[in-house]
Amino acid sequence: MRCIVGREDIFHERDVKRQTRLSSGSSQMSLESHGHIQLRCPSSEIVANSNCNMEYKNSESPSVAQPKSVSDQHALKGSVCCFCHSPKTTKGTGQFLYYANGKEVVENVSSPSKVICVHSKCIEWTPQVFYDGDTIKNLKSELARAAKLKCSSCGMKGAALGCYIKSCRRSYHVPCAFEIQDCRWDMYMLVTFANMCGATVCKFWKPNVTHVVAATDEKGACTRTFKVLMAILSGKWILTMDWVKACIAANGPVKEEPYEISLDNHGCSGGPKAGRLWASTNAPKLFDGFRFYLSGDFVPTYKVDLLDLVEKAGGASIQSKEQLVEQTHAAQETHPPYLVVYNCDPPRGCTFEEESNILQQRLAEAEDLAKQIGCQVIQHTWILECVAACKLVPFC
Repeated sequence: MRCIVGREDIFHERDVKRQTRLSSGSSQMSLESHGHIQLRCPSSEIVANSNCNMEYKNSESPSVAQPKSVSDQHALKGSVCCFCHSPKTTKGTGQFLYYANGKEVVENVSSPSKVICVHSKCIEWTPQVFYDGDTIKNLKSELARAAKLKCSSCGMKGAALGCYIKSCRRSYHVPCAFEIQDCRWDMYMLVTFANMCGATVCKFWKPNVTHVVAATDEKGACTRTFKVLMAILSGKWILTMDWVKACIAANGPVKEEPYEISLDNHGCSGGPKAGRLWASTNAPKLFDGFRFYLSGDFVPTYKVDLLDLVEKAGGASIQSKEQLVEQTHAAQETHPPYLVVYNCDPPRGCTFEEESNILQQRLAEAEDLAKQIGCQVIQHTWILECVAACKLVPFC
């Protein structure tokens, strides 16, 4: 068994801010909570191997360095966390860490005033902070953001940790959230599961993954992420966190089917089960025979993810207009389905009128190209809808 717990690298149709590479970025993971509060987990996903000999890895990516953390005995006198403003170290804060010029300082620190002092837990759970090799990224910008946010528990500023529910405006210091009974920290549950059943923690989608564990909302819907879509195409289990709880309660893996997710946050249902059943047959893949040309401006990393989905679904991508024209002329007798795909997400920072003009221009360019070679124009979201449902849907 090999399972992966998905982070919140969201594949929203209409949110151009999400058009980044969905399998990378800052290390976060979506978590669900009972009651009201949902928090974002810092750095881990669980993978379990088939022989159930487990190990836990906080971050499997070779490019991510883990903080060394100075022990309490070596904490500088006068240390105060720049996020939660506490001089204490507890289970909910972790140990003090010190940074200067983007690097962790572990020796020869004479005064807290010469470094940025933070708790290890406050760093781990701050949404946009991550490591690139030995360099910490976005620490100063996250401190500036947090300085404007009051903690919904203690009322002091520095609350970098927000609620996962989009409509909720609450923010918290990590130690304050740690003290709230209704706040669920599913990472600890995942670590327990890993230690018990043989799971490894990883950050990215891998071909040998067998289970994706995803957070769900009050309707039981999971977020449409790159990992979820790849799992559907690969015929893998997509499960709720309740499956992990049930495994812990049973002291071992339990049957997955009662915990399979059937709905995503765009209202598409049945895709995960359909994907599993499809993969168990020798049927042609979803986009078998289709050829896709992505027209116009896509964020490059987002375009890579779309083409990865196309390839996994059995489709072929065409890299240039010249190649598209050449292939369509050569294939006039066989008439394979060629699709010109345009980006229907509005660009950032534009007025409504500007957005409308840009989208109309993208559509016009795609239609003009399709008319020249006699093929179909589709929005890029058609790819996502087909994969999410694991079936071909009407062209859009």
